[in-house]
Amino acid sequence: MLKNVNDHFVAYDNEESGYHPVFIVIVILLIHASIFINNHEAILNQITLRDFDGYWHLLRVESLYHTGNLYDTIIPRSNAPYGEHLHWTRAFDLILYAGAYVGSFFVGFNAALFWWSMFVNPILHICSFLVLFWGVRDLIGDARASLFGIIFPFQPEITSVFMPGIPDHHGALLFIFSLFIVLFIKSILNDNLKILSICGIVGGISLWFSIENIVIVLIAFSVLGFAWVIEGKPFESKNILFSFTLLISTLLTMLVDTRFDDLMKVVYDRRSIVHVFLWLTITFFWIVIFFVSRYSKIIEKKISRIFAAIFGVFVCIFLMHELFPLFFRSPLAEIDPVVKSIYLNQTTEFTGLFSANSHLPKSAIVYWAMTLPAIPISSFFVWHSFDRQKKVWVFIMIVNIFFIVWSALTYRMITYAFLCALIPVSYLLYLPFAYIQNNVGQPYNALVRSFYIIVCCFGLFILPVKMFSSSSQGNLLRDGKFLLQFSRYLNEDKFFKEEKRRTLTSMYMGPLILYKTPHEVIGTPSHRNVSGILDTYHVMNALNESDAHMIIQRRGIQVIIIGRPESGIGDYFIQDDKAKNDMGEIFHHQLWKGNVPTWLQIYPVPKSLQGKIKVFLVLE
Repeated sequence: MLKNVNDHFVAYDNEESGYHPVFIVIVILLIHASIFINNHEAILNQITLRDFDGYWHLLRVESLYHTGNLYDTIIPRSNAPYGEHLHWTRAFDLILYAGAYVGSFFVGFNAALFWWSMFVNPILHICSFLVLFWGVRDLIGDARASLFGIIFPFQPEITSVFMPGIPDHHGALLFIFSLFIVLFIKSILNDNLKILSICGIVGGISLWFSIENIVIVLIAFSVLGFAWVIEGKPFESKNILFSFTLLISTLLTMLVDTRFDDLMKVVYDRRSIVHVFLWLTITFFWIVIFFVSRYSKIIEKKISRIFAAIFGVFVCIFLMHELFPLFFRSPLAEIDPVVKSIYLNQTTEFTGLFSANSHLPKSAIVYWAMTLPAIPISSFFVWHSFDRQKKVWVFIMIVNIFFIVWSALTYRMITYAFLCALIPVSYLLYLPFAYIQNNVGQPYNALVRSFYIIVCCFGLFILPVKMFSSSSQGNLLRDGKFLLQFSRYLNEDKFFKEEKRRTLTSMYMGPLILYKTPHEVIGTPSHRNVSGILDTYHVMNALNESDAHMIIQRRGIQVIIIGRPESGIGDYFIQDDKAKNDMGEIFHHQLWKGNVPTWLQIYPVPKSLQGKIKVFLVLE
């Protein structure tokens, strides 16, 4: 007699073969080949298909190659003339550097970086699939794991972070996130301390990539802690091992790219001494529990372990609150409130699905709604599974609940929410597949199964999103042809070729200008570039030209580039109709309508850019 539903699935899968992983890898490669063919001009000219983060990484990697200084992350041409320091660690930079360095034995470093950066994300896409397939097959069986694998590359939000071209660190984040989940699942299912220790190491590395990964690590801690409350001693050593390896790996990654005199610096938007102290506190708690359990019988009973766990959580929260009070707010707690208002709250990935100022299309709500079935499905398996499988399903259920809620509040987390949701959702989708396999005779069985897979991939996931998606036509930030023409103009025009120019334009264009041209910029889409964002905003939104002129003189700005207000370049300008009537038009709109002050001179742009941008030279 089978012990639980998982045994039934695995037993059934032993009799059936699913899609081979190599076949799914080929599918992923074909998808990326299609993306490359349709966007080859933009990709080969290093025009991003997603966002502009990758340009920063390429700049930093080239600087690392030329200077050899791992600690120097200042971008001097940004926030000119002061320079800009990003909050990112060196984790993704080193992936790009390592691949380009190996390639430099065959071609020049810049050429190697060009080709490696173009294909690193599709490679990470394949690695993410292989890792997930390797992990979930132990839980759901080969057939369901292969169905999961077939569906995986047809998720628009997931595949978009792995697109070829300008490298996006979000692909690496999703890979390390997937690896952590898989290792945790396998360590519980197989009761394997070695895998659990590797999971702890990967957890520390995941924080190196992004501090947002602290959420999945804390969920893993909660599951291990809950298991200790229920079962006692068997999980004492597991908790010590996991917390200790997490502590050591976090500390070691800090030593890789943090100056010695910055090791004790308290920051919240990247891993720091704050997080080392948290893991140290948790590790100390489990060491105390281990020795108390060994030399006394105080925590032998379940009720005693409950009180011990509550006390440990209380002490940990108290210490973190007293020493690092902003820890419980968010990684962006130290951001200037004005920057949050004019930048983060106006940026799609940071807004919530149902917030008043959300600019997300209806397709975002549709896509988010697709994750909701994961909660009841995973809850069902929590109640109908036993022993190790139950612990894993508790973990999956908590992860799904948390990330589905989080993605509703901050849409950038939708990729993680859908990745987690696919594990239980693949169970549901397998039921019709199994029915077809058992009840449809030959020679139609394979044909009907293939048709069902196509319906799942396109009808359930891609078609609904496409039906409710809004067109990005007219948004110049999403127009690859415009971005290519714009960067060529700044490189080939006679005035811009003479010397590097200090340029004021949309902060979203900053990374593109920094990487594709030799010029300097003021504002960039980085929350640490407070002065650059505020000065850009205050110039563009000035009601009096003298206020704008004062900032321009102080910065030594030589060129102002503005875009058509409705084209997307100026989407951080905040001015409603009432404010317009009460205060008058902002400086940006005055310039666009031709109200040019005497200290500016309009400069011609090529025909291809006319009606899209206007360029003004600042007179001496």
